Amino acid sequence: ATNVSAKVTESNASWWKWCWKLTLVNYSSDPVNVNTAVQFFDKNGYLVDEDKYGVQNAVLPARSWQTFTGLKMIRLPATKNVASIRAKVELQ
Repeated sequence: ATNVSAKVTESNASWWKWCWKLTLVNYSSDPVNVNTAVQFFDKNGYLVDEDKYGVQNAVLPARSWQTFTGLKMIRLPATKNVASIRAKVELQ
């Protein structure tokens, strides 16, 4: 299971700095290796930009949760179109 959120923490005439927070939960009885991308979408569900290397090679112990943070700089004018954020999770 995942929970992801983001907010703009800095901006100028060229870009907005989006800081994201991602919580991953492992309900299984085995540890899992995880890679994620954090994706930014417009109101119609089209991908605006992504942090392709959001979380890389993380090991979640059995029956645990962990929160990760990161940031993505998205240039204008595209950044104004961000309406939602999702995490793309790959288990290894």
